[in-house]
Amino acid sequence: MWDAAYRALADADDLIVFGFSFPESDLVIRSFLRRALASNAKLRRVWIIDVYPQDVWARLKSLLPNPDAIDLELLPVSSTFEIPEWWAEEVKPLANLEPASDD
Repeated sequence: MWDAAYRALADADDLIVFGFSFPESDLVIRSFLRRALASNAKLRRVWIIDVYPQDVWARLKSLLPNPDAIDLELLPVSSTFEIPEWWAEEVKPLANLEPASDD
């Protein structure tokens, strides 16, 4: 599993971070991510979906070899589980998430 995760991170054009804060105390995952992302010359876009996306970006960018080259989207979510405005306006229409009918 870790080999597949490493290859996916090393070869990704886009990275979506959903609810993971990259804690400073998690040295193992930070080291793993730093190594995998250091070998990625293709990464161009990062989306961070979190209650505090700016804080997550502050920790994630220290793991990236060239954070200034990243097209960044910070997408905040509510800690009260309300549907975010950006979901209703942008993501849901694109995803066509209407329930399938039983017909």
